[in-house]
Order: sequence, then structure tokens, then C-alpha cells
Amino acid sequence: MPDKNIKVVEANPSTFEAEDANDSRFSIHGDLVDGYLRFDVVAETIAGERGTIRGFEFFDAMMAHFGDTVTAIEGDWSDLIPELTGNLDRFNEQTAAGSPQQQAALETWTGRMAVRHGFTSIEIKHALPPDAEGSYREVLVHFRKP
Repeated sequence: MPDKNIKVVEANPSTFEAEDANDSRFSIHGDLVDGYLRFDVVAETIAGERGTIRGFEFFDAMMAHFGDTVTAIEGDWSDLIPELTGNLDRFNEQTAAGSPQQQAALETWTGRMAVRHGFTSIEIKHALPPDAEGSYREVLVHFRKP
């Protein structure tokens, strides 16, 4: 049963958008294109404010909506939007510490959510600039089920 504080704004075969019923600053937006799930979730502000819905609850609601139609979860992380660099920051921390890129991807928030839903196969499509362990500016990764 979905959380009563998750307000679904739009839900169709290709889009899922929901927000915290108590504070619309906190939300998730997911698009499913040819089985590839792309999404943005905001469950905490840069200042550390949180809504009543945790990020994993938004993610679980989105995954429940799309179900088995998801063949890959896409992580597209860049430093272009400072409010959305959490995954990139964690990826950079892990690669700076010597972790291989695939392991670093698993240590991100998106990686942990993907694994929770059985998407444990990781393909790094690109990490730019090349060979920039600890200071990547853009990473594209696909998480799939084995």
C-alpha cells in the first residue's frame, strides 16, 4: 500500500511523478523509455531539510508503478545542477579511494536502490573526463538484472 503522504501527480505507462503531500519541494519524476528508467528524486534540500517521504519510499512507489517493464535503471550524474550531485559526489569519493568504477556505482544512492530491486549488473557507459578518479564531472551508468 502506497504511503498516504505520497501524492501522485502523474502516472501513465511512460511517466511517474509524485510529491510529498505536505511539501511539494520533495518529489520524484521518472520516465520510462524503451525499458530504460531515468529519474530525479529530491528528498532533502542542500540545507538538510527533509520532507515526510524518504527517497527510498519515492523510489519504491515509482518501481511499483512501472513494475517489470523496467529493464535498466539509468544513472546520469553530472555537476551541472548543484542540488543533484549526491550520486556523482559519492562516485567520486569511492573512485578517489581506489574503488573500481562498477563498485563505486554500487555505493551510490541510485546503486543501492537498484540493488534493492535486483538490478545488480553494472555497465559504465562513460565517466568523463577519462581517468579522472575522484573528480569526474559526468557519469552515465546502467543497472540491469543479471
